[in-house]
Amino acid sequence: MPAITYQKRSGEPILAKGLRIIPFSKVLQISFPGSSGGFVWNRPVAVRIENENGLVQELPVVDVTRQVGWLFLATCLGLSILLVLMRRGSNSKKG
Repeated sequence: MPAITYQKRSGEPILAKGLRIIPFSKVLQISFPGSSGGFVWNRPVAVRIENENGLVQELPVVDVTRQVGWLFLATCLGLSILLVLMRRGSNSKKG
């Protein structure tokens, strides 16, 4: 078994009001050779909806929490760079 796998997987279909709903997620799995332990990270990506007439519609899942996390990380990185540049500028004016 490979140590790192990344793939799209479908979940168990759900039947509700004549619709068949299938969730899809991207799975990152990291396993350690020689041990039974590891990490699994699932991220929702889409939902497929099939009705009784055979019409299939696939809707993407927008993970707002993930977007906010990346925005927070980018803001922290930008502020850190800005503070370093401001500090360098104030040190050069002293001499």
